[in-house]
Amino acid sequence: MLDTGQVIADRYELLKQLGRGGFSEVWLALDKLTDVKVAIKIYAPGMGLDDAGISLFTQEFSLVFDINHTNLLHPTYYDCWERMPYLILPFCKNGSIFKYLTDNNRITETESWHLLHDVAEGLAYLHAKLPPVIHQDIKPDNILINDENGYMITDFGISTRIRSTLRRNQGQELSGGTLAYMGTRTFRVHPLPLLWQVTSGH
Repeated sequence: MLDTGQVIADRYELLKQLGRGGFSEVWLALDKLTDVKVAIKIYAPGMGLDDAGISLFTQEFSLVFDINHTNLLHPTYYDCWERMPYLILPFCKNGSIFKYLTDNNRITETESWHLLHDVAEGLAYLHAKLPPVIHQDIKPDNILINDENGYMITDFGISTRIRSTLRRNQGQELSGGTLAYMGTRTFRVHPLPLLWQVTSGH
């Protein structure tokens, strides 16, 4: 299991866990090469993936790695360590909109419109790609606040196939996103196309 002080790939020292999901952990880390603090997202932590899973992960991320937009948190590096794929991302010290609101902060009407605008701009950019990139898991945890108090979507590079691979690896039931935020079309009997599955709520 991952722990504070552990060094990933002889370079990234884990300082503090920032978040934990069904199949990944996000840590604040010190890049010992540059002495810069970064966020590192590690998939299948403590378990790893088989060769087919790692190959699929690499192939899928190649589709979104050149994406660049003001309202998207873009990974700066991708690799695999001890069979665990990981991403290096800029560290957003302001955290997510979920953390902001659960810390008893209030959001004004103007800020609400700013949030909706930024998220819509990021999603429109993803949807305009060929092939379109469908996020599948839009929720407050996945909207980060940057240093200029703008909003950035994160976790947009995970397709249905990768989610299925990760969940099977960890013995979890299959799902297209976080239950509380999933669109109603997700629950219909006939499955939608496997790659970049579209749901009405995203």
